[in-house]
Amino acid sequence: QAASGWEFVSFTPSSPIIMDSDKTVAVTFKPEPQSPPRYSLTVRTIGEGKVNQSPMPGPDSKYLKGENVKLSPRAAEGWELDTSSPQTVTMDSDKTVTVTFKEMRFTLRVNTSGQGTVSQNPPPGSDGKYAHGTVVTLTPQGATGWEFVSFSPSSLITMDSDKTVTATFQIRRYILTISPIGQGTVSQNPLPGSDGKYAHGTVVTLTAQPASGWDYVSFSPSSPITMDSDKTVTVTFQIKRYILLINPIGQGTVSQNPPPGSDGKYTHGTVVTLIPQGVTEWDFLSFAPASPITMDSDKTVTATFQIKRYTLFVSQIGQGAVSLNPPGGTYTAGTQVIVSANPATNW
Repeated sequence: QAASGWEFVSFTPSSPIIMDSDKTVAVTFKPEPQSPPRYSLTVRTIGEGKVNQSPMPGPDSKYLKGENVKLSPRAAEGWELDTSSPQTVTMDSDKTVTVTFKEMRFTLRVNTSGQGTVSQNPPPGSDGKYAHGTVVTLTPQGATGWEFVSFSPSSLITMDSDKTVTATFQIRRYILTISPIGQGTVSQNPLPGSDGKYAHGTVVTLTAQPASGWDYVSFSPSSPITMDSDKTVTVTFQIKRYILLINPIGQGTVSQNPPPGSDGKYTHGTVVTLIPQGVTEWDFLSFAPASPITMDSDKTVTATFQIKRYTLFVSQIGQGAVSLNPPGGTYTAGTQVIVSANPATNW
């Protein structure tokens, strides 16, 4: 009966033994033949992925001692191998191998052209990156005086790789409308661009040029104008008004047709006809300058009247002489003339 781990080999001499003398029998045992050792390989994964083993273990899920097992990790979509793991494991004992996969994380770089900011929803993690598959919505905000134009490629970004987005902003441009009241023109410095607009913040100086016979009154709002929105400026011109002064020489009156306004003035271009009226014993002589008068400036007209003159004729019947005091025979109206008769001898 062999002990555990041993097996019987032979009796010497062989059994059975015939006892015809003292006998010695040798019993030979030898160790039982042993199978090669086999070991387990346990592959654990952290994260999402799998590890292929080549060759595969035997039916007992074990490998022979000394066998080399090649490990081929394959990350799931959106994951990547985090730690280096042995590519080949030599089975000289039971082994446990841990393969770690980590979720892929990507950088979203937002470049801006012009002035403005872009918010990201959701925001990136503390590492400044996004997990694979995250959909990021971009919201632009132009700086003061700037407006958003476009995102390239778009405002909705799926993070399946590192991405770069360009957000384009352009400076706002505004229309300056000049609304005139009356007659005149307005020059603008600087002039608007080819699109008829001004860039945000441009300071525009306005200069009014009234038409002939008009005066500039005001800008509303006042010049210069800071272009921070579309603006309308009202420029007011008023027609010039002039005084017509009548300067009489002599005695008489002058009526004006039409009469002046309540301010005693005429608007530019009014044609005024002057009508003279001498008082008793006075005659109108002339206007200087002549009537009618075109009011294109303040004007002074001299109206000249002269007193009437009469001739005193003396008709003499008989013989004698007549003297006039004062002498002359032609007198201004109202002159008192003393007529003296001196009869001839015998008359």
